Amino acid sequence: MGRFHRHDGEHDHEHPHDHEHHEHHEVGDLSGYATGADRVVVLERIFTENDRAADANRAALDAAGVRCVNLMSSPGAGKTALLERTLAHLAAAGVRAGVVEGDIETALDADRLAPHAAQVALLNTGDGFGGECHLDAPMVARALEEL
Repeated sequence: MGRFHRHDGEHDHEHPHDHEHHEHHEVGDLSGYATGADRVVVLERIFTENDRAADANRAALDAAGVRCVNLMSSPGAGKTALLERTLAHLAAAGVRAGVVEGDIETALDADRLAPHAAQVALLNTGDGFGGECHLDAPMVARALEEL
């Protein structure tokens, strides 16, 4: 059975009950991605390699005495505004800060943050992993080298 299926039998409804219940129907995986054992093995290898690179990133940051914060949220949630204010407070306290800025295709947020940070490394993800703004550990490693 796929990830989704329809239920049969008696259950409560909040809407008028003017339809009949029917048997289970297979809906299947509608993701459009290939499924199966081969895909799982490939993804496990990718994630294992990413985990190793992430461990190396953490070790390098720890060795350099750098505190790293990962800030994620939906578009328009205020991440850049929060960073602008935070970076201003850090600068006033004499703390040097850099930013790894991930964006699908623009430099708008990186440009906004540049006056507030010692350095900004921009990572445009384009049509990367699923088309979203996904930063994998090797990408972050390259950005950290730039900083």
